[in-house]
Amino acid sequence: RVDDPLVLAGLANGKVALYPISEILQEPTMDPIEMKLGEAHEPVRCIMRSGSDRKVIASCGTKVVVLDTRICVAVENIFDTVEGSNPASAPITSMACGRQLFLAHRGSDVLEAWDVARTRKKISLNISDTFKLPVKDARITSLVLHEQKTLWVGTGGGHMALIDVTSWAPIICTHRHTGSIRSLLTVKLKSTARYGANSGTSVAEEEEKTNEKRYKTYIQYGCIGVWDADFPQTFKQLSDWSKKRKELCETSRRLTL
Repeated sequence: RVDDPLVLAGLANGKVALYPISEILQEPTMDPIEMKLGEAHEPVRCIMRSGSDRKVIASCGTKVVVLDTRICVAVENIFDTVEGSNPASAPITSMACGRQLFLAHRGSDVLEAWDVARTRKKISLNISDTFKLPVKDARITSLVLHEQKTLWVGTGGGHMALIDVTSWAPIICTHRHTGSIRSLLTVKLKSTARYGANSGTSVAEEEEKTNEKRYKTYIQYGCIGVWDADFPQTFKQLSDWSKKRKELCETSRRLTL
């Protein structure tokens, strides 16, 4: 909102907590305003702005909730992404918003693209089949869209899969990190758009020697990786150059025979 910006926090009980920034600054321990979006078994896992139309899109269980924030915060539309959903249905855990809404459900390797205005699913893409990954490693854990063109998909196996959303063509899948890619976001550093990846929890192994016996201890840690957002274009250029080199080598080999 223009008059008093809000911080929205999704809760596990199907509610959204609203914190006016002015009140937080005056009294950090204030009680928030709570807004019910769904039932107690429907966690609000994702909240994001939708372009410049002052709308906010949130996930609530398997449902997508469109909020209008022009004057106050009000529910404009709700639709379900799972036909015949029930309390056991896997909730939405990842979303990215552009001209379409991209989402994935918990433990799923299927990426879905939805037309929010028409509440209609436009396409589904299986990450496991597309990038030849094991189903367990291909489960989607995070999403971010860069410049309305490239969708970065973080997986539970620690891979990052890049997809051209204009043609739905796969670009590349990176080698795995040490842990799941838990969050993705784009930031600008010195006028250069970059993408940051939080790879979540990883495990390091150490050995301790006590009384002539060796014990292995496991230390959990988190790590952040920063990638150039032009990585897809750079990869395509390198692939084209590699193809041209192979063609030149083949031509030269034929000429020498």
